[in-house]
Amino acid sequence: MKAPIKTNNFDLIRLLAAVQVVAHHAIDHLGLDRHSGLVGLIAQLIRFFPGVPIFFFVSGFLISKSYESSPSVLDYARNRVLRIYPALVICTLVSVGAVFALDYLPRAGVSLRDVAVWMLAQMTVVQFYNPDFMRAFGVGVLNGSLWTITVELQFYLVTPLVYALFGLRHRRGTLPLLLLSLALLAPNLAYWHADPENHPGMALKLLGVTFLPWYYMFLVGVLAQRHFHWLHQWLSGRAIYVCASYVVASLLATRYLGWGASNDIHPALYVLLAACVFSLAYTWPTLADRLLHRQDISYGIYIYHMPCINVLLYVGLKSQPISLAFTFAATLLMALLSWIAIERPCLLLKRGGLGHSPLPIGPLAGQAAPAAVTATGEPP
Repeated sequence: MKAPIKTNNFDLIRLLAAVQVVAHHAIDHLGLDRHSGLVGLIAQLIRFFPGVPIFFFVSGFLISKSYESSPSVLDYARNRVLRIYPALVICTLVSVGAVFALDYLPRAGVSLRDVAVWMLAQMTVVQFYNPDFMRAFGVGVLNGSLWTITVELQFYLVTPLVYALFGLRHRRGTLPLLLLSLALLAPNLAYWHADPENHPGMALKLLGVTFLPWYYMFLVGVLAQRHFHWLHQWLSGRAIYVCASYVVASLLATRYLGWGASNDIHPALYVLLAACVFSLAYTWPTLADRLLHRQDISYGIYIYHMPCINVLLYVGLKSQPISLAFTFAATLLMALLSWIAIERPCLLLKRGGLGHSPLPIGPLAGQAAPAAVTATGEPP
């Protein structure tokens, strides 16, 4: 009997990945001590489970299945728009409204046209754009995590092209997908070899917000989905052993080989991380439904956490441990409101897929952000 692909823990995994991103950003940007106390414990627990690579694997798995299940490209595109844009537009309006409410805007030399252009970028396809007039607010970027949405939108656009190129609707296409994944290791390795955090030239910044350095991660998810039953046979019910193996391998590789385990995760470790995520998704596969009851607030947590952190910084709550609790409380409240009032009603209009709504992400920006990165660790 074939295992049901729809019964999984991806909602819970996305939630935990989003929480990892929030914790990482809050600890870094709020100036908290990551080497002692509760904050230090949290920092160690989240160390080897980078949110953005996890999001990209889950996205490849779910988006490829959604595309295969969609009766047309228009239905596929419609589902993607419903997932991304309604919540994103409201988040942008709320975030910019907070900036005005705190009297940071309007400012001398900043016209309403400048603000409108910036907001339009945030709500369309260039979320990584950040104007100079926002550099003095919080970390200098109101919602830098949204760079992953720019990348995710490119994933959505490229997926139908890859399916058409390799005829994936009519055959498995394992070898072409493997070869493409291996070829795309080149831009990923070249990107990180260029040290984007310390030498972020303009070309490197632009490369970091394209799909090229990240698409192999997405394709690993596609391959996992298309070989679901084989992987399920080997990985389901074995999450403890698979994840323990991944953590041990990460500890050894980062300490003795100098490999990355964050957004810059080494491809070999990424494959192990993907196996870990798959195993978690199909070990006790009804756990997410029992705990969450299909309430998926992960996207809201992801898109609201940086505006919340920036507000706390602007009102002077840096370097105070209580600010971590404030961050999670404010983010959770906004995410719940977003889910109830915006996301859930829109997702009811979707068609096809796995019955779960994939998170973009994204996506990011949990750890080292792409080269579009300033000293704050966020895209400019």
